[in-house]
Amino acid sequence: MQFHYDFINVDQKQQWSLRNKRITGKVLSLFKSNLYFEELTGRYFVEYWTDARWDKCYLESVSYTHLTL
Repeated sequence: MQFHYDFINVDQKQQWSLRNKRITGKVLSLFKSNLYFEELTGRYFVEYWTDARWDKCYLESVSYTHLTL
Protein backbone atom coordinates (compact mmCIF):
# COMPACT_ATOMS: atom_id res chain seq x y z
CA MET A 1 0.00 0.00 0.00
CA GLN A 2 1.26 3.49 -0.86
CA PHE A 3 0.66 6.68 1.07
CA HIS A 4 0.78 10.14 -0.51
CA TYR A 5 1.84 12.15 2.54
CA ASP A 6 4.43 11.81 5.29
CA PHE A 7 3.15 10.21 8.47
CA ILE A 8 2.32 12.26 11.54
CA ASN A 9 4.53 10.95 14.34
CA VAL A 10 3.12 10.55 17.86
CA ASP A 11 5.86 9.72 20.35
CA GLN A 12 5.77 8.13 23.82
CA LYS A 13 5.16 11.56 25.38
CA GLN A 14 2.12 12.07 23.13
CA GLN A 15 3.85 14.85 21.22
CA TRP A 16 2.73 15.08 17.60
CA SER A 17 5.08 16.09 14.79
CA LEU A 18 5.26 16.14 11.01
CA ARG A 19 8.58 16.31 9.17
CA ASN A 20 10.32 16.89 12.54
CA LYS A 21 8.17 19.95 13.33
CA ARG A 22 5.94 19.78 16.39
CA ILE A 23 2.20 20.07 15.94
CA THR A 24 0.66 22.16 18.72
CA GLY A 25 -2.14 24.58 19.55
CA LYS A 26 -5.07 25.04 17.19
CA VAL A 27 -3.65 22.70 14.55
CA LEU A 28 -3.26 19.89 17.08
CA SER A 29 -6.81 20.50 18.35
CA LEU A 30 -8.10 20.40 14.76
CA PHE A 31 -6.25 17.16 14.06
CA LYS A 32 -7.45 15.49 17.27
CA SER A 33 -11.06 16.47 16.55
CA ASN A 34 -10.78 14.92 13.07
CA LEU A 35 -9.03 11.69 14.02
CA TYR A 36 -10.45 8.44 12.67
CA PHE A 37 -9.47 4.78 12.42
CA GLU A 38 -9.27 2.99 9.09
CA GLU A 39 -9.76 -0.76 9.36
CA LEU A 40 -8.33 -1.47 5.90
CA THR A 41 -4.89 -0.12 6.88
CA GLY A 42 -5.16 -0.64 10.64
CA ARG A 43 -4.07 2.96 11.14
CA TYR A 44 -5.43 6.15 12.61
CA PHE A 45 -5.63 9.12 10.29
CA VAL A 46 -6.50 12.80 10.35
CA GLU A 47 -8.88 14.13 7.73
CA TYR A 48 -9.42 17.85 7.17
CA TRP A 49 -10.58 20.33 4.55
CA THR A 50 -7.95 22.46 2.84
CA ASP A 51 -7.66 24.27 -0.49
CA ALA A 52 -11.15 23.17 -1.61
CA ARG A 53 -10.44 19.47 -1.03
CA TRP A 54 -10.16 16.89 1.71
CA ASP A 55 -6.67 15.94 2.91
CA LYS A 56 -5.85 12.77 4.79
CA CYS A 57 -2.69 12.14 6.81
CA TYR A 58 -1.92 8.88 8.65
CA LEU A 59 -0.38 8.57 12.08
CA GLU A 60 2.75 6.65 12.97
CA SER A 61 2.50 6.03 16.68
CA VAL A 62 4.70 4.23 19.16
CA SER A 63 1.54 2.59 20.50
CA TYR A 64 -1.98 3.25 19.34
CA THR A 65 -3.33 1.84 22.60
CA HIS A 66 -1.69 4.72 24.45
CA LEU A 67 -2.88 7.41 22.05
CA THR A 68 -4.38 10.10 24.27
CA LEU A 69 -6.98 12.40 22.84
